[in-house]
Amino acid sequence: MRDPSLYATARVLAAIIEKSLSSISDLTLSSDLGVLAYFGEMPRLTSLNVLLKSSKNNEELRNFLVANPQLAKFALEGPFHDLALLPPSALPNLRTIRVSADHMQHLVQGRPVVEVEISKSSRL
Repeated sequence: MRDPSLYATARVLAAIIEKSLSSISDLTLSSDLGVLAYFGEMPRLTSLNVLLKSSKNNEELRNFLVANPQLAKFALEGPFHDLALLPPSALPNLRTIRVSADHMQHLVQGRPVVEVEISKSSRL
């Protein structure tokens, strides 16, 4: 059975975190991406750097990228294999990327990318 006071406290903390997240413009994540499911849209976020340690939760990253069309800079290192499934309408403002060569083709086509850095591998 859920403790109502614990649930209320969790809701208050979630509201504080959500308010803080809405003002972040640059974010670096180095962990399992399950946490992205809680972030949702971050309207001021323009730069995202992701260091993946496993290929779990690829869907959360894909959903996060779709939910944040204002992203202009994106870097990805690690075992992410589903960028080909990113909708063409995602990341319409992307200008700068740092990814492996196999991910580059899925991010550059159809987007206004002007700066590319190719990392050596898609694995850390």
